[in-house]
Amino acid sequence: MMKAQTEETLMTRSLTAVGAFALLSFLLGILLNSQVILFDGIFSTISIVMTGATLLVLKFITIRDPKRFPFGKYTLEPLMITVKYLALIALVFASLIAAVIALFSGGRDVLIGPGLAYAAFAAVYCYAIARYLKKQNQTLHSNAIRSEVNEWHLDFLVSTGILAGFFIAYLMTLSDATAPFAVYADPVMMILISLYFMKWPISEIRQSMREVLDMKPDDNVTAPVEAAVAELKHAYGFEETFVRTTLVAKTLWLEIDIVVGAANNVETIDKQDALREQLLEKLPDNDAYDTVWLTMSFTNDRKWAI
Repeated sequence: MMKAQTEETLMTRSLTAVGAFALLSFLLGILLNSQVILFDGIFSTISIVMTGATLLVLKFITIRDPKRFPFGKYTLEPLMITVKYLALIALVFASLIAAVIALFSGGRDVLIGPGLAYAAFAAVYCYAIARYLKKQNQTLHSNAIRSEVNEWHLDFLVSTGILAGFFIAYLMTLSDATAPFAVYADPVMMILISLYFMKWPISEIRQSMREVLDMKPDDNVTAPVEAAVAELKHAYGFEETFVRTTLVAKTLWLEIDIVVGAANNVETIDKQDALREQLLEKLPDNDAYDTVWLTMSFTNDRKWAI
């Protein structure tokens, strides 16, 4: 419960910060006639909507409802993250198309001086928020907060790119030979940022969908589990073991089916429970999860294990 409250507090602070940033970016983007600054504002506006939705999802997850959700509501978190990044991809595509149209339509006149000031402020602002959230999440290990950190970090990179672009445009205005090409700085920046932007949400969606589809986690999660089960198999002389793992949000789901065989030395419920305790004790601490949902079954018929 404490973790959920901390998550909610950090998400609320991030929501407040992104709200102020979105308003500033949106207004300046219109006033300065800069698509790349306007993109920053629209991106932040989408972040407001999605962060608010994530807050509601986190609250909903903490409300226990074993009758309707016997296995919990953990899948909602990666599903929400997937929807969030799909919205960002749609924004990037739309911005990319608009930038290409502007590029082949003669560019766009932008007030470079105020644009430089905005980009410098935005870079510092986004870096400060990203660093704060990342520091708070070092002990929390929340996927939702990690998603917020990624967004702020990406916004920092975008703002840094905008700063560099406006600076180059300013240098171009100092020469009569290059001044006419300064109008292309804004759409070119938008195209470059869009192309860079695309990689990040696709990577995050891939990771989230692995959780939604109950796919096998990375080796750093599964290897210790398989090693612990193999050790118990050898110690108890079991005929065969089957290990199935998946990681959803911060919950590790373990299904272990054991074909006992001739060495029937777990014939009582107490012995089986003791074996479950031994397995959990052998699992090392891992930042990837904070809860283990263990199901361990015993049989002498292999068909019940496969």
